[in-house]
Amino acid sequence: MAIDALAGGLVVFEREGLSLVRRVQIGWTPVLLAKPLTYVDRCGEAVKLLLRAHAGDPARTVILYDDALLPFGFVRVRSRGIDGNHDGMKSILRELWVREIPRIRIGIGLSPTTVVSLKVLREDFTDPERDRLPGIFQGVAAALAVMVEGKMDKAMSLFNRRDIPLDKLPMLAPEAPAGP
Repeated sequence: MAIDALAGGLVVFEREGLSLVRRVQIGWTPVLLAKPLTYVDRCGEAVKLLLRAHAGDPARTVILYDDALLPFGFVRVRSRGIDGNHDGMKSILRELWVREIPRIRIGIGLSPTTVVSLKVLREDFTDPERDRLPGIFQGVAAALAVMVEGKMDKAMSLFNRRDIPLDKLPMLAPEAPAGP
């Protein structure tokens, strides 16, 4: 859902290898958005193929993924790390043999009794959560824009807030219309 929002909504993706891809501009930087067509536990294969095809560097790749343990609406920006028990990141790290892969973890905030696969695969958000998704995706786009500028530390300091959800950050609030 976040990738679709970054692509501008209802746009056509093209198949390339094991992914659907779309080229976009983020700030001044051309970016290749990709949605793996594999199961999540094999998405590393799709990432590896794209990096080979585009002579890509894992350190200049940003992985977006859901995080069931992170509260809904919060994100964590990281330049490197372990898999955090996420099957997709396990697959990516296993295929690429590096940990220096920037990522944006998007909190979906599950309760301990929720079945994770149903929540994620069915996009089973409550109505209030669904109403907040556009603001969250706007925040993800803002974080990604800072990251592709090469300002990882700035992205982490701006967006890794523990006290306020991404869609409520003052810097992302819509500007009030100018008055007379």
